[in-house]
Amino acid sequence: MKDLFKNKLYYVIIGLIVLFGIFLRLKAFLVGRSLWHDEASLAINILHKSFLQFFLPLEHYQSAPPLFMAITKLISQIFNTTEFTLRFIPFLCGTASVPMFFLLSENLFDNKITRIVATTLFVVNYNLIYYAQEFKQYSSDVFWVILLSLILPTFDLTKLTRNNLIFLGISFLILPLLSLPTLFVIGAYLILQIAIFKKQVLKRVCVIGIYPIIAGLLICIPNLINNQNEVFLKHYFENLGFLNFNPIHILAMIKMNFNYFFFPNKLVLIGILLFGWAITVLCKTKSNKYQNLLLISFTISILASFLHIYPLYERVSLYLIPSTLFLLLIPLDCVSSKNSVKAVIITILTALYFGGYLHNFWDNYNARTNIANENAKDALQYIIQNYREDDIIVYNTASDSEWEYYSKMFGFDTRSIRINLQTIDQNEYNQLLNKLPKDNTYWFYYPYSLSKYPENAMLESWASDKIIEKKKKFQNSIVVKVGM
Repeated sequence: MKDLFKNKLYYVIIGLIVLFGIFLRLKAFLVGRSLWHDEASLAINILHKSFLQFFLPLEHYQSAPPLFMAITKLISQIFNTTEFTLRFIPFLCGTASVPMFFLLSENLFDNKITRIVATTLFVVNYNLIYYAQEFKQYSSDVFWVILLSLILPTFDLTKLTRNNLIFLGISFLILPLLSLPTLFVIGAYLILQIAIFKKQVLKRVCVIGIYPIIAGLLICIPNLINNQNEVFLKHYFENLGFLNFNPIHILAMIKMNFNYFFFPNKLVLIGILLFGWAITVLCKTKSNKYQNLLLISFTISILASFLHIYPLYERVSLYLIPSTLFLLLIPLDCVSSKNSVKAVIITILTALYFGGYLHNFWDNYNARTNIANENAKDALQYIIQNYREDDIIVYNTASDSEWEYYSKMFGFDTRSIRINLQTIDQNEYNQLLNKLPKDNTYWFYYPYSLSKYPENAMLESWASDKIIEKKKKFQNSIVVKVGM
């Protein structure tokens, strides 16, 4: 009876944690904030491209799985293109990931306390919540990686019928087109099958291994043929996204990703200590098939970064949060009353490492998920409401995606000028704007600025001695109407 009560209490606690996680994601999703720059850049592809064209390089240096884009376009065509329809797949995946991670934790950890801690940390992760309401693929990456990590260990290649083997192979073809990181989990699964069954399963591995290779080629070949996006992305991730053998560089990447995964948390040394402790524990004990799958897929991800195939960079590597939580919490899972000193040390280290992560959670949650830094939609609506026929729109280069997307959505087809204003020198900035033809009225539409160029502040400085007819801010977006 006592054990039954404990089990009931355990599942009640887990149920409340899962419901809380769903509530957090739903609350953030229902805000329906304006698309910001990266989202607008990806959304333009939904408007411009056909379903098959998602297998080709995307516009505006964007990269996303073709089937992720195709499903989003289908939903947008059925229910109209809005912020909600564009973000529906990330929201659905982010929400479904919560109970699925708990199910995975039951296969990763022996201790119920550890499962509760792991599920809680997953539920309140700021970035997992944020990307559950952003039109990018990172939330679905987490979902598909968890789903595969749950399902694949249950498949024994030696016992599958021919039809089941074909179904599994086709799944291995489709899944990477929904989420590229699933290739790492599929690769780990095939490696595990060979390690367990050796020659007995080698032929079958070779047959179904063809399917993920085809999927990888379908994704990579178009970018290699027309390598504009490929070159841009490699350049973007070169400094921190791709590993090399420089120890300082490796530590910098660990610090960057740990800080990002468990924001706010700068106790990286404690994280590294827990990580190393986990590796020691796993080397001494026999891992189960779920743990082995996560460990091997994690290793493949690191190898992919070394080979410049796929970066380990903050949001792009968000799918590694489940395996990172697993490794950080393995020491806690091994806490034993037989060694009280070790148990106290591990508990204190774990509490210290994740303490900052949980402290002031609600304030940080609201700040990071409810309203993003810009409001391109309301800013343009304000211009449309006050626009006169002879007015000219001027938008900065960094805001080209917002202007292109929202002007198309509002059917606002008017004269516009795009100006490259990427400078930190106020005089140079003034000279650029002063070249605009005189005797016109201009609307300056600046929903987004690159972080290294303080364009909004410089625009206000330039306009300080001009005839300002209207001026309004929408979060960090700015609209100024100037007569020249």
